[in-house]
Amino acid sequence: MFGSRKKRLLEKMQGLHQVAGTCVFLRCESELLSSYGREEASARSAAILASLFGRLHNPELDNLVDMDQMRDTAAKKLAEDPELQELVVQTLRVEGTLAAEGRHPPLTAAAESLLETHGARFPHAPTPQSYDALVESAVRDLPDDARTKLMGTFGVG
Repeated sequence: MFGSRKKRLLEKMQGLHQVAGTCVFLRCESELLSSYGREEASARSAAILASLFGRLHNPELDNLVDMDQMRDTAAKKLAEDPELQELVVQTLRVEGTLAAEGRHPPLTAAAESLLETHGARFPHAPTPQSYDALVESAVRDLPDDARTKLMGTFGVG
């Protein structure tokens, strides 16, 4: 019985993890659409998302955007936005848990560095309830069009 409960809990956390990453992407994309076309805003948002979660090498994105510039943009966004900082830190912690359970690749050194740099500000590891509330808050904070897009992708909102 405990095994099936743990499996359901991990599946829920994995789903919330996906929604959280998509929220970060959509939030960035919404901000960038005023300055760029949809394709470039999406590429830049994907690069920022990759940088925020420590996935620094992506050949597809390297061909579309200046990854060094996007890493700088991601670092600036993270430093200036406490809500984004908490969402990224807690999502990386969930990612670490999922990795320990074989449900996600291990955290990269860059992701671990982000946790070391920003994790002390949020000293408590997320519980399923606190992470659910954090992700719900991130969904609520999205612009209406982004929330609609998220709802179409995941059926949440």
